[in-house]
Amino acid sequence: LLQIPLTDKDKFKILLKVINNAKIIKMKSISECLTGEVDMTFAKSSLTENNKNNKLLKGVQIDRYLEKNSNEEISQGVIEYLDYKKFSQIYAGKKLDDATKRRIVLQGLTGVNETHRLKATIVAPPCYLANSCNYILENDEVSLEYLLALLNSSMLNFIFKTKSTNSNVNGYEVDDLPIIIDKSYSGKLETYVSKILAIKKTDPSANTSKLESEIDKIVYKLYQLSDEEIEIIDKS
Repeated sequence: LLQIPLTDKDKFKILLKVINNAKIIKMKSISECLTGEVDMTFAKSSLTENNKNNKLLKGVQIDRYLEKNSNEEISQGVIEYLDYKKFSQIYAGKKLDDATKRRIVLQGLTGVNETHRLKATIVAPPCYLANSCNYILENDEVSLEYLLALLNSSMLNFIFKTKSTNSNVNGYEVDDLPIIIDKSYSGKLETYVSKILAIKKTDPSANTSKLESEIDKIVYKLYQLSDEEIEIIDKS
């Protein structure tokens, strides 16, 4: 699948610089981005508002470093849960095992004009995901915290916005994201991400922009961007 970036000359130069970096690998080489296991139409009979059932997350509940678990926090619909007994009778795919694993969850639909197109957080098991979510599983090579820092960074958001032409956050687009794994940066990135997640868990409305800015600085350095290039990205 060929993607034609819709951007200006300066942004295109940055895109080429990143893609041609010898350290770049595709996200897919670490962990494939998959669609949530619960088809909301197919599994309608398994859905309930009874919170004694299994946790279910929809795309609307996912934000940057945050999952929304109350009706007051979401912009549309209602919080629902999954009756696993009913669901397991109609779906027996291997993705059921993924619900028992720690994973990164991404919102599967974001507006093309939104500041942040990539919105992701880490969820603890057991947790089932609607097909309005995408997810990435843990890998022995790199931590979920490290990958989350990249996914929520201004750097990868810029790359995604440059290449994406519609409101869908497709798995193949996430798979194609250019990432760099450098363990000399992992400690700081993981620490900042863990701090943000802890803060957001206690207070979902907390302002973590300073910590996110520190992550951006590290990621820009990781991708070897100049001050001029960083300014272009920050203004985009």
